[in-house]
Amino acid sequence: MRNRSLAEWLVAAQAGGFAAQSVFPSHITAWLAEGHTLPCLREQARAGGAPFTILDPLTRWLPRWRLPAYMNAEERAFQETDPDTFFEYAAELQVESLSVIDGFGQRNDLGEVVNAFQPICDRGRELDLRVQLEFMPFGSIPDLATGWEIVRRAARENGGLVLDTYHYFRGYPQPELLAQLPGEKIFAVQVGDAATAVQGGSLYNDQMHFRQAPSEGDFPLVELLRTLGAIGGLRNVGPELFSDEADGLDPAALGARVGTATRRLLAAAVA
Repeated sequence: MRNRSLAEWLVAAQAGGFAAQSVFPSHITAWLAEGHTLPCLREQARAGGAPFTILDPLTRWLPRWRLPAYMNAEERAFQETDPDTFFEYAAELQVESLSVIDGFGQRNDLGEVVNAFQPICDRGRELDLRVQLEFMPFGSIPDLATGWEIVRRAARENGGLVLDTYHYFRGYPQPELLAQLPGEKIFAVQVGDAATAVQGGSLYNDQMHFRQAPSEGDFPLVELLRTLGAIGGLRNVGPELFSDEADGLDPAALGARVGTATRRLLAAAVA
Protein backbone atom coordinates (compact mmCIF):
# COMPACT_ATOMS: atom_id res chain seq x y z
CA MET A 1 0.00 0.00 0.00
CA ARG A 2 2.76 2.41 -0.92
CA ASN A 3 0.24 4.89 -2.31
CA ARG A 4 -1.92 4.88 0.84
CA SER A 5 -1.78 7.08 3.90
CA LEU A 6 -0.47 6.00 7.27
CA ALA A 7 -4.03 6.11 8.58
CA GLU A 8 -4.92 3.41 6.05
CA TRP A 9 -1.87 1.38 7.09
CA LEU A 10 -3.17 1.41 10.65
CA VAL A 11 -6.51 0.07 9.41
CA ALA A 12 -4.77 -2.75 7.52
CA ALA A 13 -2.62 -3.72 10.51
CA GLN A 14 -5.62 -3.88 12.83
CA ALA A 15 -7.70 -5.87 10.32
CA GLY A 16 -4.85 -8.33 9.89
CA GLY A 17 -4.57 -8.98 13.61
CA PHE A 18 -0.90 -8.02 13.69
CA ALA A 19 0.78 -7.42 17.04
CA ALA A 20 3.26 -4.89 15.62
CA GLN A 21 4.19 -3.20 12.36
CA SER A 22 7.04 -1.46 10.58
CA VAL A 23 6.90 1.98 9.01
CA PHE A 24 8.64 3.71 6.10
CA PRO A 25 10.46 6.98 6.83
CA SER A 26 8.93 8.43 3.66
CA HIS A 27 5.46 7.87 5.09
CA ILE A 28 6.50 9.63 8.28
CA THR A 29 7.76 12.60 6.28
CA ALA A 30 4.42 12.79 4.47
CA TRP A 31 2.54 12.52 7.78
CA LEU A 32 4.47 15.44 9.22
CA ALA A 33 3.94 17.48 6.05
CA GLU A 34 0.19 17.14 6.62
CA GLY A 35 0.57 18.87 10.00
CA HIS A 36 0.42 15.79 12.23
CA THR A 37 2.87 14.90 15.00
CA LEU A 38 4.87 11.75 15.67
CA PRO A 39 3.58 11.30 19.24
CA CYS A 40 0.05 11.31 17.79
CA LEU A 41 1.03 8.67 15.22
CA ARG A 42 2.76 6.57 17.86
CA GLU A 43 -0.28 6.56 20.12
CA GLN A 44 -2.70 5.81 17.28
CA ALA A 45 -0.71 2.72 16.36
CA ARG A 46 -0.57 1.56 19.96
CA ALA A 47 -4.28 2.14 20.43
CA GLY A 48 -4.95 -0.08 17.41
CA GLY A 49 -2.94 -2.92 18.94
CA ALA A 50 -0.06 -2.84 16.42
CA PRO A 51 2.61 -0.39 17.59
CA PHE A 52 5.45 0.60 15.31
CA THR A 53 8.48 -1.48 16.28
CA ILE A 54 10.67 -1.25 13.15
CA LEU A 55 11.71 1.76 11.08
CA ASP A 56 12.57 0.50 7.59
CA PRO A 57 14.73 1.26 5.61
CA LEU A 58 17.80 3.44 6.06
CA THR A 59 19.55 3.61 2.68
CA ARG A 60 21.94 6.57 3.04
CA TRP A 61 24.72 5.02 5.07
CA LEU A 62 27.30 3.69 2.59
CA PRO A 63 30.12 5.45 0.70
CA ARG A 64 29.27 6.61 -2.82
CA TRP A 65 25.53 6.55 -2.09
CA ARG A 66 23.40 7.83 -4.95
CA LEU A 67 19.98 7.09 -6.37
CA PRO A 68 19.73 5.45 -9.79
CA ALA A 69 18.31 7.59 -12.59
CA TYR A 70 15.57 5.06 -13.34
CA MET A 71 13.72 5.69 -10.07
CA ASN A 72 10.51 7.71 -10.20
CA ALA A 73 9.65 10.45 -7.70
CA GLU A 74 7.79 8.10 -5.36
CA GLU A 75 10.66 5.60 -5.33
CA ARG A 76 13.19 8.36 -4.72
CA ALA A 77 11.21 9.69 -1.76
CA PHE A 78 11.19 6.17 -0.30
CA GLN A 79 15.01 6.13 -0.31
CA GLU A 80 16.11 9.70 0.43
CA THR A 81 15.78 10.06 4.21
CA ASP A 82 19.13 11.12 5.68
CA PRO A 83 20.56 9.36 8.77
CA ASP A 84 19.96 12.26 11.19
CA THR A 85 16.28 12.48 10.25
CA PHE A 86 15.98 8.70 10.31
CA PHE A 87 17.27 8.47 13.88
CA GLU A 88 15.03 11.37 14.95
CA TYR A 89 12.03 9.44 13.65
CA ALA A 90 13.18 6.29 15.43
CA ALA A 91 13.49 8.12 18.74
CA GLU A 92 10.12 9.89 18.44
CA LEU A 93 8.25 6.71 17.51
CA GLN A 94 10.10 4.68 20.15
CA VAL A 95 10.71 1.78 17.78
CA GLU A 96 12.79 -1.22 18.80
CA SER A 97 14.72 -1.85 15.58
CA LEU A 98 15.81 -0.20 12.38
CA SER A 99 16.66 -1.80 9.06
CA VAL A 100 19.51 -0.84 6.76
CA ILE A 101 19.79 -1.84 3.10
CA ASP A 102 21.89 -1.35 -0.01
CA GLY A 103 19.70 -2.00 -3.00
CA PHE A 104 20.98 0.24 -5.76
CA GLY A 105 23.73 -1.72 -7.46
CA GLN A 106 26.64 0.44 -6.33
CA ARG A 107 29.56 -1.64 -5.18
CA ASN A 108 31.41 -1.04 -1.93
CA ASP A 109 34.01 -3.53 -0.80
CA LEU A 110 33.33 -5.62 2.27
CA GLY A 111 35.62 -3.63 4.53
CA GLU A 112 33.89 -0.39 3.60
CA VAL A 113 30.48 -1.86 4.38
CA VAL A 114 31.66 -3.18 7.76
CA ASN A 115 33.19 0.20 8.60
CA ALA A 116 29.93 1.95 7.70
CA PHE A 117 27.72 -0.54 9.57
CA GLN A 118 29.59 -0.23 12.87
CA PRO A 119 28.80 3.46 13.55
CA ILE A 120 25.15 2.91 12.63
CA CYS A 121 25.03 0.16 15.26
CA ASP A 122 26.82 2.40 17.76
CA ARG A 123 24.36 5.21 17.16
CA GLY A 124 21.49 2.77 17.47
CA ARG A 125 22.82 1.49 20.77
CA GLU A 126 22.53 5.01 22.21
CA LEU A 127 18.76 4.68 21.64
CA ASP A 128 18.63 1.02 22.71
CA LEU A 129 17.88 0.01 19.12
CA ARG A 130 18.69 -3.17 17.26
CA VAL A 131 20.16 -2.56 13.81
CA GLN A 132 19.20 -5.22 11.31
CA LEU A 133 21.04 -5.55 8.02
CA GLU A 134 18.98 -6.72 5.05
CA PHE A 135 20.70 -8.42 2.14
CA MET A 136 19.26 -8.04 -1.37
CA PRO A 137 20.34 -9.71 -4.63
CA PHE A 138 22.04 -6.59 -5.98
CA GLY A 139 24.39 -4.01 -4.52
CA SER A 140 27.07 -4.56 -1.91
CA ILE A 141 25.14 -7.08 0.22
CA PRO A 142 23.73 -9.57 -2.31
CA ASP A 143 23.25 -12.69 -0.21
CA LEU A 144 23.10 -14.31 3.21
CA ALA A 145 26.81 -15.13 3.29
CA THR A 146 27.82 -11.52 2.67
CA GLY A 147 25.30 -10.16 5.15
CA TRP A 148 26.42 -12.55 7.85
CA GLU A 149 30.11 -11.77 7.25
CA ILE A 150 29.39 -8.06 7.69
CA VAL A 151 27.48 -8.65 10.93
CA ARG A 152 30.17 -11.03 12.20
CA ARG A 153 33.04 -8.68 11.43
CA ALA A 154 31.23 -5.62 12.76
CA ALA A 155 30.96 -7.45 16.11
CA ARG A 156 28.21 -5.31 17.56
CA GLU A 157 25.81 -6.88 20.05
CA ASN A 158 22.89 -4.87 18.67
CA GLY A 159 23.79 -5.68 15.04
CA GLY A 160 22.10 -8.57 13.26
CA LEU A 161 20.26 -9.64 10.13
CA VAL A 162 16.78 -9.37 8.73
CA LEU A 163 16.00 -12.25 6.40
CA ASP A 164 13.55 -11.29 3.67
CA THR A 165 12.30 -14.49 2.05
CA TYR A 166 11.77 -12.76 -1.30
CA HIS A 167 15.37 -11.55 -1.48
CA TYR A 168 16.67 -14.87 -0.16
CA PHE A 169 15.04 -16.89 -2.94
CA ARG A 170 15.57 -14.33 -5.71
CA GLY A 171 19.27 -14.28 -4.89
CA TYR A 172 21.43 -17.22 -3.89
CA PRO A 173 19.68 -19.43 -1.31
CA GLN A 174 22.18 -20.91 1.14
CA PRO A 175 20.29 -23.36 3.39
CA GLU A 176 23.43 -25.06 4.70
CA LEU A 177 24.86 -21.75 5.90
CA LEU A 178 21.53 -20.65 7.36
CA ALA A 179 21.29 -23.85 9.40
CA GLN A 180 24.63 -23.02 11.03
CA LEU A 181 23.91 -19.41 12.00
CA PRO A 182 23.09 -18.35 15.56
CA GLY A 183 19.35 -17.78 15.56
CA GLU A 184 19.62 -14.86 17.95
CA LYS A 185 21.34 -12.91 15.19
CA ILE A 186 18.28 -13.22 12.94
CA PHE A 187 16.53 -10.16 14.32
CA ALA A 188 13.53 -10.31 11.96
CA VAL A 189 12.04 -12.39 9.16
CA GLN A 190 10.07 -10.67 6.39
CA VAL A 191 7.85 -13.20 4.65
CA GLY A 192 6.94 -12.69 1.03
CA ASP A 193 6.32 -14.87 -1.99
CA ALA A 194 6.54 -14.63 -5.78
CA ALA A 195 6.27 -16.57 -9.00
CA THR A 196 9.21 -18.76 -9.97
CA ALA A 197 10.00 -16.58 -13.00
CA VAL A 198 10.90 -12.92 -12.57
CA GLN A 199 8.02 -10.69 -13.68
CA GLY A 200 8.02 -7.25 -15.28
CA GLY A 201 11.17 -7.68 -17.34
CA SER A 202 13.69 -7.07 -14.56
CA LEU A 203 14.44 -8.04 -10.99
CA TYR A 204 13.89 -4.45 -9.90
CA ASN A 205 10.40 -4.34 -11.42
CA ASP A 206 9.64 -7.77 -9.99
CA GLN A 207 10.52 -6.76 -6.44
CA MET A 208 8.71 -3.42 -6.63
CA HIS A 209 5.51 -4.51 -8.38
CA PHE A 210 4.95 -8.28 -8.44
CA ARG A 211 5.55 -9.79 -5.01
CA GLN A 212 2.81 -12.00 -3.60
CA ALA A 213 1.38 -12.67 -0.18
CA PRO A 214 2.85 -15.59 1.79
CA SER A 215 2.00 -18.98 0.22
CA GLU A 216 0.33 -17.36 -2.80
CA GLY A 217 3.45 -17.81 -4.95
CA ASP A 218 5.96 -20.55 -5.72
CA PHE A 219 8.70 -20.18 -3.10
CA PRO A 220 9.31 -23.14 -0.69
CA LEU A 221 8.55 -21.01 2.35
CA VAL A 222 7.59 -23.81 4.74
CA GLU A 223 10.99 -25.48 4.37
CA LEU A 224 12.81 -22.18 4.91
CA LEU A 225 10.78 -21.28 7.99
CA ARG A 226 11.42 -24.71 9.45
CA THR A 227 15.16 -24.14 9.10
CA LEU A 228 14.78 -20.77 10.79
CA GLY A 229 12.70 -22.33 13.54
CA ALA A 230 15.34 -24.98 14.17
CA ILE A 231 17.99 -22.34 14.90
CA GLY A 232 15.67 -20.12 16.96
CA GLY A 233 15.32 -17.48 14.26
CA LEU A 234 11.54 -17.09 14.18
CA ARG A 235 11.03 -14.65 17.02
CA ASN A 236 9.96 -11.64 14.95
CA VAL A 237 8.06 -12.59 11.79
CA GLY A 238 5.77 -10.60 9.54
CA PRO A 239 4.81 -10.15 5.89
CA GLU A 240 6.29 -7.73 3.39
CA LEU A 241 4.38 -7.15 0.18
CA PHE A 242 5.34 -4.78 -2.65
CA SER A 243 2.64 -5.33 -5.25
CA ASP A 244 0.61 -3.23 -7.64
CA GLU A 245 -2.32 -5.56 -7.04
CA ALA A 246 -2.09 -5.08 -3.27
CA ASP A 247 -1.81 -1.31 -3.67
CA GLY A 248 -5.25 -1.29 -5.29
CA LEU A 249 -7.06 -3.29 -2.62
CA ASP A 250 -9.15 -2.04 0.27
CA PRO A 251 -6.79 -1.69 3.28
CA ALA A 252 -8.94 -3.73 5.67
CA ALA A 253 -9.46 -6.51 3.13
CA LEU A 254 -5.76 -6.61 2.30
CA GLY A 255 -4.75 -6.68 5.95
CA ALA A 256 -7.13 -9.54 6.71
CA ARG A 257 -5.98 -11.51 3.67
CA VAL A 258 -2.27 -11.14 4.38
CA GLY A 259 -2.69 -11.75 8.11
CA THR A 260 -4.56 -14.98 7.47
CA ALA A 261 -1.98 -16.11 4.90
CA THR A 262 0.92 -15.40 7.25
CA ARG A 263 -0.60 -17.28 10.18
CA ARG A 264 -1.47 -20.22 7.93
CA LEU A 265 2.13 -20.39 6.72
CA LEU A 266 3.55 -20.24 10.23
CA ALA A 267 1.18 -22.98 11.38
CA ALA A 268 2.34 -25.22 8.52
CA ALA A 269 5.99 -24.51 9.34
CA VAL A 270 5.68 -25.62 12.96
CA ALA A 271 3.43 -28.62 12.26
